[in-house]
Amino acid sequence: MFDLTALGVSPSTGTLRFLPNGTDVKIASFSASTWYDASVAPDGNGTFDLVGVTQSAALSGGPEGIVYIDGSNPGFSADSVLVSEFSSNRVSAYEVDANDDPLPATRRDFLTSLSGAEGAATDPLTGEWLGEATLSGPDDFVVCSNQVANNTFGIMMWSVQPDNVSMFGGTLCVAAPMFRFPIANSGGSAGLPASDCSGQFIYPVTQAWMTSQGFTAGTTVYTQFISRDPGFVAPNAVSLSNALASTIQP
Repeated sequence: MFDLTALGVSPSTGTLRFLPNGTDVKIASFSASTWYDASVAPDGNGTFDLVGVTQSAALSGGPEGIVYIDGSNPGFSADSVLVSEFSSNRVSAYEVDANDDPLPATRRDFLTSLSGAEGAATDPLTGEWLGEATLSGPDDFVVCSNQVANNTFGIMMWSVQPDNVSMFGGTLCVAAPMFRFPIANSGGSAGLPASDCSGQFIYPVTQAWMTSQGFTAGTTVYTQFISRDPGFVAPNAVSLSNALASTIQP
């Protein structure tokens, strides 16, 4: 256990996140809305010390959660970080510098009209989304599936009814009648025939499309991706993603 106040972090601490290298840490103070860099180093006893704590940015809103976003995602033009702001009742997006620290001048709304935004997490596999399914306001709702087999074809299926049945070695979570978005290629690494999980499917779900389907506020739409998986032999050469239930807001 570390006394972060003794290390220079203004109380009270709201959130922290380790970077993928496993040694660098980002810490944010809720009360002071300040952002800090730090690292962990072996202490010789099989555990670690927290070292090099320095303040690197002044934020606002009472940070309570941190998630990094790759700049290739829809709605982002640069690598960014999302910060849950408890006091501001919103999630803000900041572009980051070369040290993965937020640039305060780039702050913009990502989610608003929340009630005490706390915590932040990402699904490390599939079934992710960006934006918010609404019939008004920003038209920014996007459903995506990450870590997909590269250069494979797939579709996003949708229904207004859920299901739970075995299919292709996985679980089908959308019920008949089900519909599909246009077929797409996952992209990713170009080194065929080598296969990895660098592919991604991204489908914008626009307000115009939702209106064309007759959806109204309160409608819940169930979505799931199905794609080819060259890592298995037929009939199991198919991948089913996690499913996503999205309730449309006004």
